[in-house]
Amino acid sequence: MKNRRNFIKGTLFGATGALLFPKLITRTNSPKQNPHSQSGFPMVISTWNHGLAANEAAMQILNDGGRAIDAVEQGVRVPEADPESMSVGYGGLPDRDGHVTLDACIMDHTGNCGAVSYLEHIK
Repeated sequence: MKNRRNFIKGTLFGATGALLFPKLITRTNSPKQNPHSQSGFPMVISTWNHGLAANEAAMQILNDGGRAIDAVEQGVRVPEADPESMSVGYGGLPDRDGHVTLDACIMDHTGNCGAVSYLEHIK
């Protein structure tokens, strides 16, 4: 059974082990590249079935040499324009209070970003 006493015992045990065996804790000043990662090719990942068409639109931008942020924006437009998609965009359903609202955010590779929340009456 989990309780405060067992939590404190476990924490003390772990802290004692870390103090007695400091080599168990590793530190680094610079991040290491994962040796299994590969770069050099674009990849687009999305969830839900309607993401497949969005991926195709985004990949077209990347294959044409476009920027990642432009690919994301183009990909998002696909399900948002689809009236059959009831989670986002044109076909989006109202929330529990009966309001259809827009929330969105986007960020580029340099950290520039923008966001909106709870916008209504968007056509």
